[in-house]
Amino acid sequence: MNESLDNAQPTIKINGVLHAVNIKEYETFVEECQVFMDVEGNGFEVMTQIISDQLVECASPQTTIEELRPQLKFLKELGLLLSGLTTPLGDN
Repeated sequence: MNESLDNAQPTIKINGVLHAVNIKEYETFVEECQVFMDVEGNGFEVMTQIISDQLVECASPQTTIEELRPQLKFLKELGLLLSGLTTPLGDN
């Protein structure tokens, strides 16, 4: 296989613009998170659900669901992204 392709950084398109995927940043993120939470299985989903519950519980009585909806949807999507970004390959 072509060595330049083997060392190529993964890319994705966002709104038609090519972006590099900084996989080492994700690895660092996971390492930092495992200091204070479970990063295996559904750990990210659970954490984002806890945060969303806290957001709802601590909101002022005047806060409407429409005001919270973007934050809650973001947390849901973030949890799904983080939990699905990697797949274990088995015992190494």
